[in-house]
Order: sequence, then C-alpha cells, then structure tokens
Amino acid sequence: MLTYAITIFTGAFLLFQVEPLLARYILPWFGGTSAVWITCMLFFQLLLVVGYAYSHLIATRLRPRMQAIVHIAIISACVLLMGTLSRIWQSPITPGPNWKPLNPDFPITRIFILLVVSIGLPGDYIRFYEINPAVTEIATDEDGYFTYLRDSRAKIEVVPGDARLSMERELANGNPQAFDVLVLDAFAGDAIPVHLLTIEAFATYLRELNPDGVLAIHVTNRYLDLGPWFRE
Repeated sequence: MLTYAITIFTGAFLLFQVEPLLARYILPWFGGTSAVWITCMLFFQLLLVVGYAYSHLIATRLRPRMQAIVHIAIISACVLLMGTLSRIWQSPITPGPNWKPLNPDFPITRIFILLVVSIGLPGDYIRFYEINPAVTEIATDEDGYFTYLRDSRAKIEVVPGDARLSMERELANGNPQAFDVLVLDAFAGDAIPVHLLTIEAFATYLRELNPDGVLAIHVTNRYLDLGPWFRE
C-alpha cells in the first residue's frame, strides 16, 4: 500500500507543480489575463480525467505483468521526450521563445495548442480539422515563425475542410477515429457555424470518440453567451 500511496502522491505533485509553472511562464505572452490561468486549469483537469481513464482501463483489461510493461514504456517515453525538449527548448518543460505569439488576442485556442504540443509524446496522435487553408499554410510552413506542429513529438495530421463533413466522411467509410479527447473550437467570432451545433452534429462527434472519450467545447464568445445553450 505504501508503494501505491507514494506513486499516487508523486504523480499528483508533479502534475500540480507543472500546471502553475507553465501558466506563470506563458502568462506574459498572452497579456497577463485571468483567461490564461483558467485555460491552463481546464487543460490540466482534462488531462487528469484522461489519466483516470487510462488507470481504469489498464487496471481492468491488462494483467499485472502487462501493466508494468505499459507503465515502464510510458515513463521511458516521457524521459526521452524531456531529454529531447531540453536540447530544443533549453528546458524539458517550458516552451522556447519562438512559441511566443505575435498577437495575444483570443489566447485560449493558442494556449490549448501550446499545451497539447508541449505534452505530445512519441506514439501520441493529434488530428486537426481546419477549414481555412491559409491557417494550415501558416501553421505548417517549415520556414515560418510558428513551430507548434513541427516541434511536437506526437504524430500530427491536419485534415483540410469542414470538420463535421470530414468526420461524416470518415464514419461513412468505416474509419471512426476513436478519439480520447475531441475539442470543438469554432465559436469565438460573431458568425457562429450553426451546422456544428445540431443534434446530428453531436451524434457525429460522439461516434468519433472512444467509449470513454471526452468531448470538450470552447464556448467563449465576445458577442453571444453560448453557455446556456450548451447546458440545455
């Protein structure tokens, strides 16, 4: 029992030490607003839920010997990633200065991308659906300023076109993605893409998730209060 208690305490300590460290580090990059702290808190709480799901699945579906193998593999990958990042960023945790945004407006999406890519491990898979080809070009330009995608150790894929239509095509072709986490972030402007908010759209999102997956929705908007709509 002591071994389990030490392991749980150490994991929780590391998680809740890294969260304020990263939040404080990137706070000046995004104007020092409270949204930075809130976004970091939301991100790490979602990460904690994913960790709980991982613990449940590995404890209920794998034998003890296989559990140990999986744990050792994940820890080894983390150590390898931290060593690699310490050479790229001069730190195994805090991102390099080339990640600093030129324009701090609408920081929530950029913070989420920064945090996701910061924890991307070899073997992880991150899939973006992007309707604007200009955004994709800026994000993937090898000689460009933004390095979010090319710095990640995870496998990154950008799917061009409308997200809902792309997902529907995947399902029609018998290729559901089984995401652990699916984040919807398309509602910040004054023109709301209502086709992403229908019952049919949410049925598509749920079919793209694995049975224990999490659907997260960014509802911050400068013109409309979308919170009550989503709660209903």
